[in-house]
Amino acid sequence: PYVILKTAMSLDGKIATRRGESKWITSTEAREYVHSLRSQVDAVLVGINTVLKDNPTLTTHSKGHNPLRIILDPYLSIPRNAEVLDDQAETLLVISETITQSEQSRKKIKILENSGIKILASPEEDGKFDFREIMRQLADMNITSVLIEGGGGTNAYALEAGIVDEIMFFIAPKIIGGKNAPTPVEGEGIKTLSEALRIKDLSIEKIGEDFLLKGKILSA
Repeated sequence: PYVILKTAMSLDGKIATRRGESKWITSTEAREYVHSLRSQVDAVLVGINTVLKDNPTLTTHSKGHNPLRIILDPYLSIPRNAEVLDDQAETLLVISETITQSEQSRKKIKILENSGIKILASPEEDGKFDFREIMRQLADMNITSVLIEGGGGTNAYALEAGIVDEIMFFIAPKIIGGKNAPTPVEGEGIKTLSEALRIKDLSIEKIGEDFLLKGKILSA
């Protein structure tokens, strides 16, 4: 699939406060733009931590058709009252192949499937999925475009795996600060600047009071 990584951050590169508050960093206009963007892709993807912290709906809010909602949830820890499990759109939970061996997990899987939730078992190691394998599995499901709206960990894993084609960074004119406040791309990071990912065809657009930076990942 063609993969777009979208994030929203403050001027100093924070996606939430040190206590995890993130609603709302960007303006209403920026959020409406994202709702419209979701209607143009086949699927939107986040990690389970985003669901647990923000409890998003991941829908278009009546801005068009709702994409498939994909949640990376290796250990099937999603709560039954999560917004993404409602009937506004289809939802796919990507879980670790190993937990399907547990009787308790199989019971929860059956309950979820009976309520219309799709389950996809995928290889995982230490809670980290093989993103390339997930993309192959999604391609087999005729998913041709994916919008990643994850936190710093999910974003880092996706970029490290080399599956991202395009980035969209919304920057709000706010300063949050705090060395422990989360950032858009976390993980271990690179060792030297020569390893940094380069962006080509970068464009800047003002949306409401925010700026949207868009560009393509420059392949090595």
